[in-house]
Amino acid sequence: MYKQLKGGIQMKHKCVSLLLAGILTASGVCRENLTTVWAGTYSGNSIVKLSAVSTNVIAKTQTEYTDEELCKLAADYYYKNHNQKAPIVEIEDTRGDLVTIHLYEIVNDGGGEGHTTTYDWYYVSRKTGKGEDLFNNKIDLTEGTNTKTQPMLSRKKVEIDGNVFKLTAKKYDDSEVIGVSDIIQYSKSTGKSISLVKKITSESIVTNGKYLYYSKDKGGKGVIYKMDLETKKVSRVVSAKNYVLLGGTDKYLYIGKTEFENTVPMYKVYVYNMSTKQVKKSGIDYFVGDIQVEKNKILACTFRLDVDNYRFDVMTETGKSIFKGKAANAVLAKGEVFYIQIFYNNGEHKFKCYQYDLKKKSEKKISYEIYRKYEKKYLGY
Repeated sequence: MYKQLKGGIQMKHKCVSLLLAGILTASGVCRENLTTVWAGTYSGNSIVKLSAVSTNVIAKTQTEYTDEELCKLAADYYYKNHNQKAPIVEIEDTRGDLVTIHLYEIVNDGGGEGHTTTYDWYYVSRKTGKGEDLFNNKIDLTEGTNTKTQPMLSRKKVEIDGNVFKLTAKKYDDSEVIGVSDIIQYSKSTGKSISLVKKITSESIVTNGKYLYYSKDKGGKGVIYKMDLETKKVSRVVSAKNYVLLGGTDKYLYIGKTEFENTVPMYKVYVYNMSTKQVKKSGIDYFVGDIQVEKNKILACTFRLDVDNYRFDVMTETGKSIFKGKAANAVLAKGEVFYIQIFYNNGEHKFKCYQYDLKKKSEKKISYEIYRKYEKKYLGY
């Protein structure tokens, strides 16, 4: 097992015993070869042990988790859900694809005596890491452990893994200064839509497919919430007068604060640090009406009073400028900015559309039809 010392993590060797029995019984049945392995890793403060299972535990295909991986996943899963570490995590049994994991503690009763206190039992598939706990609750040890996690996206319309999240058009009544809309979730596989959250004030969908952030007006206070999309559990993030959620990355939420009682989206932008839980003024020195986020790139668009060309900026999380221009509207998608400019001449208006590659730093003209395709796909209108 790994033992925590001041100098780091030290490997303390345990016995490795191998019992092979190939004796034919009188009934002609050959006993299965058994292998007992004692090894371990350190997951947080949990001792992870691998023990006593059949030889198929040692053999591993690319689609299976090893004993060590399952134990570490189990230790992390228990801590994440209980905010407490299980001192010992051990594989007790394997039968085909089913692996039994014991999470427990050995309590010293004094005088060299002790007893085992069980924290939980997990019964999971070696291939998927999914199964049940002692109380028959469905569990997924791999939850949130994918190496390629979807970065946070912010737009009027977001699609992740076949699920489409979209804002309905904002509605106002006499008592509402800030308009409200609903978040609709549509499943491409089932063809069904549900109203996920009603009467929100957010200007964008902010999600990574696992969590959804949104804002609501509660008695004059703008409250920003976080929803677990699997469990639908909701928690409060931050609140203040007239807060409206504009967008977000994995590290920051971009919050708009209305300065005037105006139904036009017109916000001063503040930044909420999700690690420090602090709110600070952003470096954006103008009123913003829309923020889009893709792969930690932020597109901020000036609020619009009418159909004309207004300032937009593409920047990093830290506010470093990448690209800027003027447009009637703009879309950030696939590492590019698609934007449309409008020009008036003798009472008529004409459009010019462009596509700017943020990586290559190159721009080209595109047709109105191409621009509209991206606008409809990523903004929903």
